[in-house]
Amino acid sequence: MHILHVIDGLGLGGAERMLVDIANQTVADGHEASVCVTRSNVTLEPALDPRINRLVLNRKRRVSVAKMLRFTRWVREQRVDVLHVHLRSNLSFVLPLRIMRLVRQPIVFHDHFGGIETDQSIPPWFRVASRFIAHYVGVYDRLSAWAQRAGVPANRTTTITNTLDLSRLRAGVPGDLRKELAVPDGSALAVLVATVRRDKGIEVLLDAVSQSRHRGTLCVVIVGADGEPDYVASVRSRWKELGLEDTVHFLGPRTDVPALLAAADLGLVTSHTESGPLVLIEYLAAGLPVVSTEVGDIGRRLAAMSVPGFVPPGDPRAFAEKLDALLDLPRSARQQRGSDGRTKLETGWDIRSTMPRWYELYRSAIQTRR
Repeated sequence: MHILHVIDGLGLGGAERMLVDIANQTVADGHEASVCVTRSNVTLEPALDPRINRLVLNRKRRVSVAKMLRFTRWVREQRVDVLHVHLRSNLSFVLPLRIMRLVRQPIVFHDHFGGIETDQSIPPWFRVASRFIAHYVGVYDRLSAWAQRAGVPANRTTTITNTLDLSRLRAGVPGDLRKELAVPDGSALAVLVATVRRDKGIEVLLDAVSQSRHRGTLCVVIVGADGEPDYVASVRSRWKELGLEDTVHFLGPRTDVPALLAAADLGLVTSHTESGPLVLIEYLAAGLPVVSTEVGDIGRRLAAMSVPGFVPPGDPRAFAEKLDALLDLPRSARQQRGSDGRTKLETGWDIRSTMPRWYELYRSAIQTRR
């Protein structure tokens, strides 16, 4: 069984990290996997198992006949059985080829759309696409319900929640982040891993930190690329206005996230909407206590499991209060909270627990082609 994963880039986002872990586990389990990057970002490529073939199309435009034909030839040459398509932008790339029967492999569409809690509109093109999808997989039950409203039959719709390779995350060796930022020994180091864009609520973080009683002994790092330029500009302006230049640090994108988490004292999420967020699994796997908005499938499930530290989205005061309550604890109590969170991941959160469901879907999709 040969599975081709299709995505526009291998940046540092949650969907991209999940693709890497699914593809790596697929070859570890004795199957064949390939990855096609339709654009050019290959930051996470070194994390792929060397047995995984890769194609980078470097397409610059949404529609490129030359790139589509190259993709078609490669699919045929590689003898692919299933197209595992990640994210809606990539479905729109593959869909015309499937409609024109230039590719005949079944499409398993993996929807990671993070805005589902605030945007449930259905693009007209997706109603057409639904007829050509062998199976729709949402990472959140709200996504699967959305797909059914969009016309995907219930028997071709499945929710498979986000999971990651926990062994990879637990193997992080502390980096020199404290030394890099000259963090005093008595200060707490908090990390927020997120692209700087509006839905990630970075403005909530800044306002919460400015209100924290522990502001003077807290160092916060934001790990992630700049997203929407207007939003980045407003965040930077607010950062300076609040005088947080020595407290909150923008590190940009980093590939050593496990090492950064191993060096940190707590993990933060301030998102307004999510389908995951996967980074919560990463924080807990690293043994970090968290302060997070209660958003997405992962956020809501962990809150229901009595993992402490969750607040409603969009409320800087509530976030600051929860942050202060955590930082009021002795260091040993914070570490125990992180250890308790890591224990809660032992059942159902590792990539190995969900792979049998993926293989079942792949086989079912292959049968529909015959």
